[in-house]
Amino acid sequence: MNHWPRKQEVNLNTVPGYEDLEQVLSLAYDRAAKGKGKERHADDLPFRDQWIIEGLEIHGIGAALFQAEKKIREVKNIKDPQAKANELLDVMVYMAAAVLVLSRQAKDSIAPGRVPEKAFYYGDATLDQLEEVTHGRI
Repeated sequence: MNHWPRKQEVNLNTVPGYEDLEQVLSLAYDRAAKGKGKERHADDLPFRDQWIIEGLEIHGIGAALFQAEKKIREVKNIKDPQAKANELLDVMVYMAAAVLVLSRQAKDSIAPGRVPEKAFYYGDATLDQLEEVTHGRI
């Protein structure tokens, strides 16, 4: 599936000068909703109920940050410009998922950094928690 920016109908809500940004964000949406994401990961579930969201709720948004960084590092070694663009569009989807999880946490009054008992957090420890681990107090 070709995801290079293409001419789209004008969205009347688009702020002049931001059409290119809207188009790229739309490509990331298409990749998740109609392309690779739907084909490989959706399991016929809405985005909010897919593993990308559930996993971040369990493991913290650090998992999305790790996955995004991994994809960004891989881009250096990809020769095909389309494949590079696809990886970067996937990064945008991971970041959108992280924003959705943060939004849910705020709505549910879960303070950032509060670790649910069942969770294993990869990257969301507070500085105080990291200091405790570093000094052997945990």
